[in-house]
Amino acid sequence: MSVIREVFNTDTALAEAGSYPYAIIYTNSGIKFGKTSDIWMNDKLSFNEARFFGTDEELHFFSYDSEMRVVRTQKNDSEYIEKKYPLQDQFGSGTITVREYLDVDEDGQSFVSATVLAGVERPDSR
Repeated sequence: MSVIREVFNTDTALAEAGSYPYAIIYTNSGIKFGKTSDIWMNDKLSFNEARFFGTDEELHFFSYDSEMRVVRTQKNDSEYIEKKYPLQDQFGSGTITVREYLDVDEDGQSFVSATVLAGVERPDSR
């Protein structure tokens, strides 16, 4: 079974972005990372790329042909590999979880079909 990915309407996605627990937002002046409620301002012109995520879903905004696009990826019964990476000091202590969804091509070879952010663990519960 393949991972569930869908192209999402940008305006609808902007309205829903605030409901995700965490975000990483790339701007011209740097990177914002943390709880969505602490860093998100609903302004699609203020970032180049953004990922809003929780345990089961990611909303990914990105520029394509000078147009903002959005893809939502949802957890389902697809197989995946989960990896945890330490956060850089500028983002505080803890780890970020990255999930790599697997699929199989026509030759029976496994490949990563989607890579999404899937969680943050902090020892101080920030």
